[in-house]
Amino acid sequence: MTVDDFRQVTLDLEAFYNKTLNPTQKQLWFDELKNYTVEKYKKALHKICTTSQYMPALSIVLEEIRKVHEDVVLREKVDCRACKGTGYILYHKLVNGIDYEYVCQCNCQNGIGLDYDGTKVADKEHRSPYYLAKAVDVFMKEPSFTPQESAGQVQM
Repeated sequence: MTVDDFRQVTLDLEAFYNKTLNPTQKQLWFDELKNYTVEKYKKALHKICTTSQYMPALSIVLEEIRKVHEDVVLREKVDCRACKGTGYILYHKLVNGIDYEYVCQCNCQNGIGLDYDGTKVADKEHRSPYYLAKAVDVFMKEPSFTPQESAGQVQM
């Protein structure tokens, strides 16, 4: 999560409860939350805001984020021909005459929560240009997509 993402979501939280965190508290919260995605932070706060009338402590937010994470990890797998239940689809793409193998996130339930974008990692030292594309984005851009299901991989 970026500092800007954290600030915006935290401002929304403060407005919802009509309470403010002091700068020291905000820094502590950010230090503890920066390695989570902004989506997980938002989901946790949504759950808290719908069930509690009081501004949550950091420990409550962290506990709820872990529950959100566990929900993703423990989700029951569904039978999917595209990803074979893994949540990932392997496909090939020719770039400058060279055949490269790529992976993307399946649109089925198995792919939920597997998203990754290295450009949005909060710790600048660990940022990267790598990301996991969503299958709908990959295959909408390539209308010639024809899956080869027997091989368990998709050819483009």
